[in-house]
Amino acid sequence: MPSELTEQFQHGSENAWVSVEKHLTGKVVDLGGKQDPNVHLVLVDTGESVRAGATEQQLAAEKENQLYKTVTLRVQGEQHLRTKALRNLRLIQFSPQTTEVDEQALASLWEKGRKAWKDVESAAGWVEALRGKPVTP
Repeated sequence: MPSELTEQFQHGSENAWVSVEKHLTGKVVDLGGKQDPNVHLVLVDTGESVRAGATEQQLAAEKENQLYKTVTLRVQGEQHLRTKALRNLRLIQFSPQTTEVDEQALASLWEKGRKAWKDVESAAGWVEALRGKPVTP
């Protein structure tokens, strides 16, 4: 008896996983692991739970206990182009969190901005002109 031949067609976008590097901000709800160290994060913007693999060295290098704290992780992994789902995440680093502001650096940036925009009378008018709309006084 002849064997049945089955073919399975797959649209290109159905398997559209691409390599990405992202910064994810969320609350750490689980951290560590004996055989498979990882970080479980609940994302602040969506409430979605994600898991990023890590090494013992990465987790041990953290000076503060990050459990139940809001952190930003820099991760590598894969993201689906259509659904935006993430998979196979790997921790690169905990991004430093700071609430301190470098006032001198901020003042320097403001001064650069003032110099760059000194000849522009209206920022809104400038944008409208870029869009090809007539500038009204």
